[in-house]
Amino acid sequence: MGAGASTPEVVSPSPLERRVSTVSARAMVQTNAVEAVRKSSNWTVQKAGANTRLGFQAYQQNDENDDSPTQKVPQISEVLMFEQVFPKISDISRMTTNELSTPRVPVGVPTNYMFESIGGHAGAIRCLSCSVDGSQSSIAVDGKGTCAIVDCTTGDLIMNIRGSEPVLCCAITRDAKFVIVTTRESTTVFDLNNGKRVRDIIQAQLVAVSDDCDAILVCLADCTIHVFDGRGSDEIVCFAEHTSMVTAIALSRKGQKVVSGGANGEVLVWHYPSGSLKSTLSFHSGAIRGVGFSTDGSRLISADGDGIVVWDTFTNMKIVVRNSKGTILQGPNSSFSSDQQSRITACSFLAGNVVAVATSNKTVVVFEPNCGRELLVIPTKSPVCSFATNWNSDIAILGDQFGNVYKLHLNFGTRDIKVFDLHSKPQSQEKSKYD
Repeated sequence: MGAGASTPEVVSPSPLERRVSTVSARAMVQTNAVEAVRKSSNWTVQKAGANTRLGFQAYQQNDENDDSPTQKVPQISEVLMFEQVFPKISDISRMTTNELSTPRVPVGVPTNYMFESIGGHAGAIRCLSCSVDGSQSSIAVDGKGTCAIVDCTTGDLIMNIRGSEPVLCCAITRDAKFVIVTTRESTTVFDLNNGKRVRDIIQAQLVAVSDDCDAILVCLADCTIHVFDGRGSDEIVCFAEHTSMVTAIALSRKGQKVVSGGANGEVLVWHYPSGSLKSTLSFHSGAIRGVGFSTDGSRLISADGDGIVVWDTFTNMKIVVRNSKGTILQGPNSSFSSDQQSRITACSFLAGNVVAVATSNKTVVVFEPNCGRELLVIPTKSPVCSFATNWNSDIAILGDQFGNVYKLHLNFGTRDIKVFDLHSKPQSQEKSKYD
């Protein structure tokens, strides 16, 4: 409570509040070590000169003669037009019960795309983060103590942030003013204008930042998620409902919902800033590799290595269930089967409410979230392992296991098409349900 508050009301804490209080007490031990970390961490910030470009790395040995990494408009067989993608009114009788039981979301149909390289690193890309306009991106390299800030338009290197420990995760604020870098020693905020270190936060495994920069979310090894004030050092709330280490986290566009996935396959949706658990989405059995909200907040995706699920955020129903081979599973008892030949490595929502999923067989598949129909199949030179998008989600930055960084730009022939559905509701009512 504030210092000027009146006589407090005595209220018995709930079990959740007692658990959060216990976890916060444990976290204080780590908080007290921040000062020691600040003194021991050895960071070097190097601002790049003009026209400094990331060294482009060869994809694979058998591709040494391929000197044209830019891939533009796909073949016509790779693009499905509107009539092919969505069912006609006469086809509704053949649609599944799951397809008819949930209101459909507007979907943009990509007619072509541009897929180009913007540089490379010496190790696999562990994490990516993108600014609001897609002009800058922070890149964490697996096994290296480096976080690179890159101009996504030209591919030029803007700044290198080096530490003595491997970078685990990074997150650039949407306004491209700050970057949060996580190592085994600390979580540090850097000012991108001058490269100076702003402050340290407790050591974490994952980090995320809200679109308005008001909140920094850090995931600790003890399965907790701590939310800190983005413009200060105060802790806002601690979420302690996970029973395994958190492996993926994302915020909704309005920042009022957070989805987090664990190593045991649990997916939890909770409210920010209260920290109250809203729903538990049970389906996965493997470690969650990616989660995310659609731009309108009506859909949510979660993926492990064996498959991806599209959820309705209002009803918590499974809308689309696709395994790693791209097969759409149906029925209440459907489940993923492990396939070592094809594994999901990353996923993200893109513009037009379409979903992009990367697999180990060197493809990025774009499909629509109502029925799971494929819209585009984009070949890559090596498996993509990380995604990041700009505010409009029409530009995606991708990183692969060979250290290459790409920019994917989708072009839409038709935007915001409402699919005919017997159960559709007015758009104004649908919007009020989310966030």
